[in-house]
Amino acid sequence: MLSGPGLVRLALALDPRAACHEAETIAASALAREPSAQAAARLFVRLLGALPAASRSPSRRSAASTSPAGSRAGLGALLDEPQFRAAFEAHPPYQGLLEAIPTLLITCEEPGLIGCAAVASEHAVTA
Repeated sequence: MLSGPGLVRLALALDPRAACHEAETIAASALAREPSAQAAARLFVRLLGALPAASRSPSRRSAASTSPAGSRAGLGALLDEPQFRAAFEAHPPYQGLLEAIPTLLITCEEPGLIGCAAVASEHAVTA
């Protein structure tokens, strides 16, 4: 659900007459304060913040927001809203733990490849 197509599905579920059929268009409309796009974007942000609920292990919760879905769609400006943090932290009995974990937006297109390159360079054997 937390992908570009998921955002489109949310927008259509909330407003079947919505004209937006691309995540980027919905994000741009939400940022321009179009009501149905804003509603879809807000729900998307809450769901993205709630991702820690999918993990049963609190140690995995620190990597809760690893999906580039929101940043690629252009929702980065909405991720700073209090509703994202509220959804992120609202997982008793781990709320105190989650309050201490920062959430960051990665805007790099290929963060995984950069991380792999960094690990590879640490373990590279020089001849």
